[in-house]
Amino acid sequence: MKDRRPGAPPVTLLGLGLLLCVLGSGPLLADLFRLKDGRELEGSIVREIGDLVSIRTAAGIVTIDRSEIEEHERSRTSYDEYQERLRKLDDGDAAGHLALARFCESEGLEGEAASLYKRVVEIDSHNSVAREKLGYVWYAGGWYLDGSAELEAKRKEVESVDVGGAKDLDPAAVSRPPARKPSLPPLPSSSAAMAIKLDERIGRDPVENSGAAYVIGSLCRTLTKPIQAAPGFDPTKTPYVMEVKIRTAFLKQVQFYNLPLTNIYQCKVDVGIGERNPDGSLRRVGTLRFSQEFKLASRVDKERGMRSAYHAGIEELDRRLRKMTFFRKLGAKPLPEKAPR
Repeated sequence: MKDRRPGAPPVTLLGLGLLLCVLGSGPLLADLFRLKDGRELEGSIVREIGDLVSIRTAAGIVTIDRSEIEEHERSRTSYDEYQERLRKLDDGDAAGHLALARFCESEGLEGEAASLYKRVVEIDSHNSVAREKLGYVWYAGGWYLDGSAELEAKRKEVESVDVGGAKDLDPAAVSRPPARKPSLPPLPSSSAAMAIKLDERIGRDPVENSGAAYVIGSLCRTLTKPIQAAPGFDPTKTPYVMEVKIRTAFLKQVQFYNLPLTNIYQCKVDVGIGERNPDGSLRRVGTLRFSQEFKLASRVDKERGMRSAYHAGIEELDRRLRKMTFFRKLGAKPLPEKAPR
C-alpha cells in the first residue's frame, strides 16, 4: 500500500481486515483511489462483492467498503512499470535485467530487485554489480558470499600457500602470443578438427588475446597427425573438443616488518579433451589440472603481475599439454628447456 500524502499515517480500514496474498501479474495501469479521509491507494480492482471492493496493491490485496471511496482514476505505478519492462525483457539480457533491478531498487521494490539481481548472476556469473548487491565479495580470484563458510575456507587456503614454493616471475622474460597471428600454411584437407571452448580470466576480466588458443593451435599444427584447432569451430560437429578454464588471481602480499615485500599470484588451469563417439556423444580422452603460484616484487603493479602470471601459466600449459598421452600418441614433441637467465 502506498500513501501519496507526505507525513500521512497508514490507511485504517474501518471494520475490515487487511488481506495479503501472492501478487499475480497485473495490468499495465493501476487505479488511484482517493478515500474520503484524504488518503490514497494505488492498485487494481480484482473483485467486487456487494459494497466490498478488493484492490491489489504493491503490498497485497486490500478490501474496503465502496462508501469509503471518494473517487478513483487511472494512474501508472512503479510496480506496473516493472511488470511491463519485465515482460519485454529477453531471458538472456543481462544488461536489461540489471537496469530493471536498479529501477526497482530506486522505487522501493526490494524483493523484485533481489530477484532480478539473481537473474543477472545466472546470465553473467561475473557481473560485479549484481554480485555485490547480493552480498558477495571478490577474493583470491572468485566470488564468495560475505561471511560464508566457503569464504572462510578460501581465506585459510590462501594463508596456507607455501610462499617458498612460488616461482619467481620476471615479466620481461614471459613470452606472449602475438597481437596479430602470423600467417601459416594451410593444413591438409584431411586434417581432423578440434573445437576449443575457452573460459579464461585475469582477475575479474575475461582474457582478450588468448594465449591458450595460440599455444593449443600451434601444438596441434605440429603433430604427426595435424589437427585444426580453433575456438571458432562448432563444438557439436568436430571430432574433438577441448575445454579450457584458466583463472589467474592475486592471492596475498608478503610483508617484512609491516613493509610490502612480495606479491603472490596464482594461475589455475583445468583442461578436458573429448573425442566424439559414432553416436555423436563425447568421451573423455584427456584431463589436465594444475595450479602454480608465482611471486613478484610488490612494487610491480598488481594488474601487470596478474597478466605476467597468466602468460607464465600458459607457458606451463604448453609444456604439460605436450606430455599428455593424447598428444604424445599424435606425435607431440616436448619443448626445449629454457636457458637460465
